[in-house]
Amino acid sequence: SKRMLSDYDSALKGVGGSAQDTSAMRAQRDELGAQLAEMRVKEDVVRARLEEVRGVQNKAFDELKGRFAERDALKADLDALYQERRAAADKFYREKQEHW
Repeated sequence: SKRMLSDYDSALKGVGGSAQDTSAMRAQRDELGAQLAEMRVKEDVVRARLEEVRGVQNKAFDELKGRFAERDALKADLDALYQERRAAADKFYREKQEHW
């Protein structure tokens, strides 16, 4: 019957349109996949550079910690010398007071 034939034709056209939509979506998916792959490569480059910078930063911090330790040791020596100076000055003033 003509009605069934027209229903079949319209259904077939609908399926054909869906196939076009599907192929367009697949093409879009493939394009987005390619963009994602490019972004992942860029991400890997950025991560490698970040690790390099972190390595330099960690080395600088380690050197800085060593400098702080050296500073603290020198400060302790300086404090000991000042203490000796104060003790000598106190001794001098006490002896001066006893003498007079």
